[in-house]
Amino acid sequence: MNYRLSVFLVVAAVAGAAGLYASSSFLNKDASLAGKPRTVLVEVATVKMGTVRDRIDAVGTTEAIKAVNIVPLVSGRVEEINFSPGEKVKAKTALVRLNDAVASAQEQETRAEMERAKFDNDRAQALLGSRAAVSKATAEEREAAFQIAKARHEAALDALEERTIDAPFDGTVGFKNVDIGDYVSAGTVLTTLDDLSTIEIEFSVPEIYYGSVKEGMEVTAQTLAFGKTRFRGKISQVDTRIDPISRSFRIKAEIPNENSEIPTGMFMNVRVTLEKREAIKIPQEALVFQGEETLVYLDKDNVALQHPVTLGLRLTKNVEVTDGLSVGDRIVVKGIQNLRNGAPIRVVTDAPDNKPSSATPAGKS
Repeated sequence: MNYRLSVFLVVAAVAGAAGLYASSSFLNKDASLAGKPRTVLVEVATVKMGTVRDRIDAVGTTEAIKAVNIVPLVSGRVEEINFSPGEKVKAKTALVRLNDAVASAQEQETRAEMERAKFDNDRAQALLGSRAAVSKATAEEREAAFQIAKARHEAALDALEERTIDAPFDGTVGFKNVDIGDYVSAGTVLTTLDDLSTIEIEFSVPEIYYGSVKEGMEVTAQTLAFGKTRFRGKISQVDTRIDPISRSFRIKAEIPNENSEIPTGMFMNVRVTLEKREAIKIPQEALVFQGEETLVYLDKDNVALQHPVTLGLRLTKNVEVTDGLSVGDRIVVKGIQNLRNGAPIRVVTDAPDNKPSSATPAGKS
């Protein structure tokens, strides 16, 4: 019994020693592997020059190229309304007519007086210098009477015409603010008239762009009401003054609106495209942000090295680099999340070239 127990204890001791040796060897091997940096598979891109377009983004409000309130110059009762809301009318179309009975009677009376005065004046001028006894003084009095009668008739005619309110230009009328039979005072807004064939957008931009913005430059405008539709136009006016508080200046742009689909008073996002230029561009996915510093990983002989860069304009998929990179540098664009400074890398494939794109200031959308 004692002999068997002794054999068992010897076997257990030998097995424990063997296990301890194997465990120690495994830990040592793992420790040696832990000390060696792991190679990371990455994609890289070669830094190149590309075409970028500076642009300015702003928000503006639409206005009709011409817009007026239709108002009477005199008081009176509305007798006729000759338009429907939203109707397109031509210039000089009679929109509203006030009761003109009194004005019409006065026009007829003054016309008769003018015609009688004209007859007397013509007769006096014909007899002047003949054997008939018509003095020069009498002829002059009758000519003066005719001129007075003529002036009175013209005033009465103007008063009669003021009872009819016409469209001053081609445009689209708004809502009816009065009904037939209403008594209105001078200055009452009867409706509105907008020339929507061209829309004007006014917006403000920072003063740093004052030397870059010129009349005739192209603009595009978008609004949520029309989805992804882009309306194109040109700058028509640039203000000659800088606002001392906002340090910005006003710009007006005109956008064709032949179908009158853009209304007045609508907010629109406006983009002004400036001149093209060449710049270094890299994919946005190559950027690493650490606090206030922006970095990229350079491929230096299959080693990833962190390198600070200065950004310029943000593009659709790329970003401009104004400092920190040179044409021909190779940067990591994929696999960055597994990288550390100085880590060995193996390039799986080069990233495809990036196409030119429009730009906005970095950090802005």
